[in-house]
Amino acid sequence: MTWTGRFTALSSLCAAVVSASCAGRDERGTSTHDTVGATTQDAAPDAVVASATDASGGLPPTSSLFLAIDDMQMHPGVLPPPPTAGFWWMLGPLGNWNIGSAGADPTLLGDSPSSDIVPPARASCLQSTCWSRHVQADKLASGLDLSAQLKHPQGGAVDLSSFAGIAFWARLASPSGRLIVTLRDGDPSNPYVFLSAESSGSPWFAQSLAVSDQWERFILLFDDFHQGVISGNNSRRTLNTAAITNIDFVVGLGGESFDLLIHDLALFCRGVCPTVPCPFALEEGGAGRMCL
Repeated sequence: MTWTGRFTALSSLCAAVVSASCAGRDERGTSTHDTVGATTQDAAPDAVVASATDASGGLPPTSSLFLAIDDMQMHPGVLPPPPTAGFWWMLGPLGNWNIGSAGADPTLLGDSPSSDIVPPARASCLQSTCWSRHVQADKLASGLDLSAQLKHPQGGAVDLSSFAGIAFWARLASPSGRLIVTLRDGDPSNPYVFLSAESSGSPWFAQSLAVSDQWERFILLFDDFHQGVISGNNSRRTLNTAAITNIDFVVGLGGESFDLLIHDLALFCRGVCPTVPCPFALEEGGAGRMCL
């Protein structure tokens, strides 16, 4: 397992994410990721992560390296997800998955569908109900934007500046295998639609990934998001991680067909995750609680 480029400082964290590979990002946006070979039809491997220690014995288990945004599974004693595309999470407390056009098609708008297609192997998923966000289409002229709104319905910003990045599982069947992951930071100068922003002077901050039709876990550092992932346009400002409103997954550009699944979206912590108080919980004796 190797890390390249300027990921050397995070190599101890990589060691805690046990997988087939762990590679750094090049200038075109290749992600740091773990790869597992489970398809939706295959039997899942026994585990995809495990605890580990460095020479000093100081590394935490991997579960403490990630703070869930939407882990897409049921938890005993915890409130079920809101109807349709919503999710509870610690910094929300309510978020929502939306779909829309990556360009100018106004008919693509609404809540994102989910699928019971088998997610990647996770010990907890083998014992509870899990699902994935699933979008597919043939020849959408402008492509599709699958967006996780972090504060729903008001669309407010969330301060993620104490975190190092995001993590998620993905699998994609498309001719190019291209998935663009973007962060919207609430800058009023940003156009609301990805392709409009990309052609403007203030594109969304993004990374362009090569994704296969096998489940892979991607870990994307905030420092590696940059403007103009397609156009090269740049407003010369920095990403404001203290004001993130949406995490977007853009696919199907150029009208290509695609079948995309996203599972277990999380924040990647700087070392051990900070303690985050539960935004609210039902009183004892209620139907459940929101926080794990």
